[in-house]
Amino acid sequence: MTQITRKSVPMRGLILLLAMFLGAGLVLTGCGDDDTATTPAPAPPPPPPPAPEPEPEPEPEPEPEPAPEPTPLHVHFHIPEGEFPMVPDKDDDADTAMAHVNNDMEVEVNMTATLLPLFVEGASHVVLIEGENMPFTHVTWSAMQSAVITTGAQFMATPVLIGANQVPMQIGDPVYVTCGPFACSESAMAPEISISDSAACEGWDPMVDIQVGKVDNDVLESDPGTSMDVGNDGIDLGIVTSSSLEMTVKHVFSGVANGTNTSGTTTAANGSKKTLTMSNVGDAIVAYRAADPDASPAVEELVPCDNEYDAGMVTDWPGGSKKGCFRLRVVVSGDSAANYLSGYSLEMSPKGAGVSWGNVDWDPNPFKDLKCEPMTMMVSDEVDVCGMFQEEVDYALRGKGWQVDAVFEGAGDQDNAADGDTPRQIVMWRATPEKASDGGDNFKTLWFDDNLNSKIKKDGTPPRGRPMVDGDGDGTAVAAAAMHDLYNQNEADNNIVHIWQWLTDVDGDPDMGDLGKVDMVSDNDDDDTDDNEETIANEATTAADDVRVWPDGMADNYLKGGEQDDIRKCSEADGGESHDGTICDFEGPVYEGPVLFADGTFGCTAERDVTISCTWDADGGMAVGRNALPGLFNEANQAHFIKCEAK
Repeated sequence: MTQITRKSVPMRGLILLLAMFLGAGLVLTGCGDDDTATTPAPAPPPPPPPAPEPEPEPEPEPEPEPAPEPTPLHVHFHIPEGEFPMVPDKDDDADTAMAHVNNDMEVEVNMTATLLPLFVEGASHVVLIEGENMPFTHVTWSAMQSAVITTGAQFMATPVLIGANQVPMQIGDPVYVTCGPFACSESAMAPEISISDSAACEGWDPMVDIQVGKVDNDVLESDPGTSMDVGNDGIDLGIVTSSSLEMTVKHVFSGVANGTNTSGTTTAANGSKKTLTMSNVGDAIVAYRAADPDASPAVEELVPCDNEYDAGMVTDWPGGSKKGCFRLRVVVSGDSAANYLSGYSLEMSPKGAGVSWGNVDWDPNPFKDLKCEPMTMMVSDEVDVCGMFQEEVDYALRGKGWQVDAVFEGAGDQDNAADGDTPRQIVMWRATPEKASDGGDNFKTLWFDDNLNSKIKKDGTPPRGRPMVDGDGDGTAVAAAAMHDLYNQNEADNNIVHIWQWLTDVDGDPDMGDLGKVDMVSDNDDDDTDDNEETIANEATTAADDVRVWPDGMADNYLKGGEQDDIRKCSEADGGESHDGTICDFEGPVYEGPVLFADGTFGCTAERDVTISCTWDADGGMAVGRNALPGLFNEANQAHFIKCEAK
């Protein structure tokens, strides 16, 4: 039997062999082992070490602070008020005329500086200290006037530091100041010459006072049917001015409907409250002149400011003279009238107030177009004829401006109707304005349309009920025309001077309630007769003795019987009481509404609400009381029966 023995391996060689296998990445397994095994994966390499942090950048070195900017030099020339910076001499030759620096002109600087005139060759500078200086007091620096009005006289101011040896050392940029004839500027350019360089223009502030006189507004023919002209219509005006300068006043009429555009010029003196002496301007203005003694009486002469219709003449213009008074006209009348107040403006320009300097007649003249701006005003803004007319109407409605009365019709009492008499009735109230003694009354006429239909002059057909007037004196009365004058200036026979309204309708029946109904008791009752000689109707016919009986509530001044019985009855609705015999009394307004007036001049109309109120005492006891009743009901005793007022 063979015995197998393990061969001995030297230890040094074994170690070497193992090292070789291990270096090759091999794994030793047991010898003779039938089971196989997988070789394990190698371990991952370790992560790389972190990168080193970057070194911080060094902070930049701070820049050095810049040196401070030097304070700039400021220079200002102070020119004495009302004087020139460059004073011209009296030479009138453009080639030789000179101008010297104003010796009283101050120069203000904010630091020490030197001042040098660049227009004077070889001139030495003067030193300016901080503050105000008078550098021109002891120098004579002159320039050509022709240079002053074109490029100007230029100065150079330089900021300096005065050293120990008193030698100025420049420490900054120089500043240039250039003076023209009227001003100086801190630049190399002369200041522009303008109208503001005229002190007269800058201080010119004129005042204009338009004085309003009377309005001549006949408008209609003063006596219809004649050839009387009405060309004198218009308004009297006067112009008073206050101005520091003499002025030309241009009167301009533009855009005048039915008229002619025109203009004219007058002169206004300088000073306070100067009356403007007027002259004629086309068809628009007629200056004051005296009446022509040889003028035909058939034609109304055009005489401005002749206000005899107001029982006096215009004498209240400044200085008591009418030389400044003029008539601003309205030519023709009606829709074709030329209203010269429309478009009337004043254009005022001062004289001798333009820009001037020295005595040279320059060619071309730099001052030629430098004129004061004219001032304008619209006369119509100051003269409100329409407003004046409304005030005229309003004045008639104040206080004692209106007097109201009643109009009677008929001559007898109703019991004598068979003899041809008609009962006495009140058929109309009428209100008449009193002519004002103070205030108001600025118009020659106060036209109104008595038809109250707003048609004014265009209404040529009188309506029913207009009062009958004997216009030509032939004994035949006709209905009056539509237009009437409350002032009755024309004194025409067919003129009506009242605002009026009928109290009866077409049939003569009362249409104002109990107003005008008479219900009387006689003071002298004759019991022996059925009617009374002193009253229209006797209410005491059943009395055995002289006993007064209260009224019976039936109007005595209407016919008895028939259809008039109904209208004779009185009603308490009119203000009376049945229990005390006053049922036929009346109290209340008889007219409330507009009355349309027209002045006929300058196209103005004015409508005003008028209230006419009346109190009626049917038995006539208003004036003296019931213990002294009137004996008759007629015009002479109307104060016993009626009292009215207008507001």
